[in-house]
Amino acid sequence: MDLQRKVTTPTRAPDGLCVEPDDVSPDREIYENHQRLRAANELDYADKYTGNPRTVDYQGRYNCGRCNKEQDEKCLQIYVGDPTGPRVALKINADAGSCRYWENQCAGDPEAWMLYSSIELAAYGIAANGVGWSCARCPKAVAAKAPDSVGRELYCREIDARVFPTACCAVNGAEVVPMTAQGKAKRADEDVQRLVRERVGLVRKVEAVLGPAFRGDSLTDREILAAGIRQLAPAEPMGPEVSDDYLRRRFDALVDDRTNGVLSLGRAMTAR
Repeated sequence: MDLQRKVTTPTRAPDGLCVEPDDVSPDREIYENHQRLRAANELDYADKYTGNPRTVDYQGRYNCGRCNKEQDEKCLQIYVGDPTGPRVALKINADAGSCRYWENQCAGDPEAWMLYSSIELAAYGIAANGVGWSCARCPKAVAAKAPDSVGRELYCREIDARVFPTACCAVNGAEVVPMTAQGKAKRADEDVQRLVRERVGLVRKVEAVLGPAFRGDSLTDREILAAGIRQLAPAEPMGPEVSDDYLRRRFDALVDDRTNGVLSLGRAMTAR
């Protein structure tokens, strides 16, 4: 007797990715739970309820410098070069490098120099944003039509299920920096560091507006800019038709206006 099991077919857009249905029923959540379990088994997906909890980065970065498999700026698991010869450990990019084996740092989890994964098998890459990964930084994730019952607010068009912004998987679609066969960014290190400095500078500028409690670790640059603009000009349009470049220029202009206003007020007070 042939085994009978249910086989589903997600609706797909012309770009090949899934299309979120309007269904937000409990039955849909059962389906999505299975889709996330499938992704955990096949794509190393994880969030706080699904997959291996050690592989969830609640900062939403998944960067090599904060991985348990990093040792002396090298990876304990990934090798470069000929697999039939002496294996050389990958020199990691601490700020923006990552792979499917990322796990949080834990003193109770001993590691070893295993070097049994190639760059290709590990799906190692260096994020062009200079900061890291996560569903929040993946173009395959869009705002869900409604969060699920535990608050997953993004819809992943790859696995056909809702996800948390801080989750991630092996097929994250964030833009990557071209690499050499040794896993080194072809882009000059100075350029990568520039991206990191720009990101840190942006977060600090928004912190100056929103206060030191603001945390942008799990947010995209666009989301950080939107948070700052929303504080300074709540009615400012920030829909998908507004480009990232415009938001950056608009935020800078609003900050300049506020600074000039404070200086003018100070001069007026001094003149009294």
